[in-house]
Amino acid sequence: MKIVKRNYFDEEGCLLIKPYRIKDLAEIYDVSTKTIRKWITKVPDVEKKDSQYFTVHDVAKIVNAIGLPQKIAIKTAA
Repeated sequence: MKIVKRNYFDEEGCLLIKPYRIKDLAEIYDVSTKTIRKWITKVPDVEKKDSQYFTVHDVAKIVNAIGLPQKIAIKTAA
């Protein structure tokens, strides 16, 4: 089985705001889907979805409420 790594960030490391599934958001924030669901329930104006994807507006609200995911590069001392 081949694992496909999706590109959620651009070259500068900024998050690409586009429609995402709950699974994608969990991967972006590096948490479980259960955890991201709990976080999203606390975000005002983001309702439970009938579709699989959160809209661009919902993703923007989630990122504003939770905060930006950070990719930290750790360099070892020489």
